[in-house]
Amino acid sequence: MNSKRLASLMIVLILVAKNVVAENQPFSQLTLENEQLQLAVTPEIGGRISYFGLKSHQNFLQLGNAFTEGVRPEISAFSDNIGYLGHTIWVGPQSEWWLHQQLNLERQAANAQWPPDPFTIFATNNVKSHNKNQILLEGIASPITGLKLDKAVYLTPTALNQVTLTATATNISDTERAWDLWFNSRVFVDTYIVAPVADQSEVRITHATRSSNTKPIEVSFTRLSHINADKSADEHSKLLVEFTIDDIKATKDQHDIHQGKIFIQPSQGWLAGFNDGQLFIIEFPWQPQENIHPEQGQIEVYVKYDPKNVDQSLLEMEFHGPYQTLQPKQQMAQVANWHLFPYPKNWNKAQMRRFLLDKLTSINI
Repeated sequence: MNSKRLASLMIVLILVAKNVVAENQPFSQLTLENEQLQLAVTPEIGGRISYFGLKSHQNFLQLGNAFTEGVRPEISAFSDNIGYLGHTIWVGPQSEWWLHQQLNLERQAANAQWPPDPFTIFATNNVKSHNKNQILLEGIASPITGLKLDKAVYLTPTALNQVTLTATATNISDTERAWDLWFNSRVFVDTYIVAPVADQSEVRITHATRSSNTKPIEVSFTRLSHINADKSADEHSKLLVEFTIDDIKATKDQHDIHQGKIFIQPSQGWLAGFNDGQLFIIEFPWQPQENIHPEQGQIEVYVKYDPKNVDQSLLEMEFHGPYQTLQPKQQMAQVANWHLFPYPKNWNKAQMRRFLLDKLTSINI
């Protein structure tokens, strides 16, 4: 190879290297913080929440390698999912994700239930406002769902352990659309999950059967009576549904992949998770079962636990708002309060449950 061709090749390689670096640089983050906690939002990939944790503690949310590597998404009706994780917002029901669009007819014909809408979860959100108390984001119009999704995150001045999230969906199509808003927070798979139910029949589980070594997941139930000066034990008795991988580790299937989804009709509007000294409570408006699409649960917990690859395992804390029909230009909104409290890491589950009930009382749930 002569010197001119060699020089030209070197220039091309340098330009390619520069482009790779540019495409995979870290995502920008907008932050909120007070004396107790920190939160970060990433406008570039759907306005997802990428950090939520108490100061001096780790991020309660789990992030994927694609996020830490700064992998840039493609925004089209043919895009596949990218595992950024963190907290994002979908719409439900999942069975209709690709039915109401004409851009990808193959997915429409297959009644595809994966991937989620790239325009909603990957497109860069416009930053409408960012100050020390709030972040306001505007999403883009999606030709897949027919919605534009805007988001807001607020610090709560009177409660240093709380932030408030609001999502507002606008029907930007010229026909009516029926969806719900679906909040999805990805957390570490060893998170101890607790939710309230009136009866065990309010919980159902679906199991993945993709391979011979994939095993079902199971839940347990605990009834607690919490007595205070104003209420008797019976009046404040709670039936809790619980999930933890500790139960899997104690079984003969401890070396197999466990995967499935827990659908819960809760008796109150909250879902809690304990992990590494932090109690995370998601508070949301409770809905009667008839307001939730029959394919979904108001609370859903997705689990994929691979004991041979724990870092790639996943747990999702999810809830759905009411299923609504929107006329053109009509809006619907969903709000959630996130609470985060410290607790001693050496506590057993009984101590954690008592602490949870005390905190629920303190925040008037």
